[in-house]
Amino acid sequence: NNAARLCHRAVCVAEIEQVMAQRTMREWLDVFWKEGVPSGPIATLDQVFQDPQVLHRDMLLHTEHPTVGRLPMVGFPFKLTGTPQSIYRHPPRLGEHTREVLGEFGYSVAEIESMIARKVVYALEDTPASSSQESQ
Repeated sequence: NNAARLCHRAVCVAEIEQVMAQRTMREWLDVFWKEGVPSGPIATLDQVFQDPQVLHRDMLLHTEHPTVGRLPMVGFPFKLTGTPQSIYRHPPRLGEHTREVLGEFGYSVAEIESMIARKVVYALEDTPASSSQESQ
């Protein structure tokens, strides 16, 4: 039963590790596939992004980030002929779009700055108020 299995988990894991160390990953996969056991390799991130299929499908993209420089990012899983995808913005820094988002929700510049001053929300100092805020 599951409770007994969990009770002896450390022993089971140690025995499985000892047996698995006797063959390579490829050898084990061949054995499992021959017996119909659903299985596959577990790749490290470095291995994933060196995979020919991953590279062919442009699943590794890069963008420039203001604080970290060249930033690797996962590509778009859907490839649409008529609407090619592209990265047009870097991942936001904490607080980078606070003023903009709150302005889109209808808060005035004064209300947003008050929330920032009271530490209700956080905003980067170098982010301007959006044009939708300025008109309020």
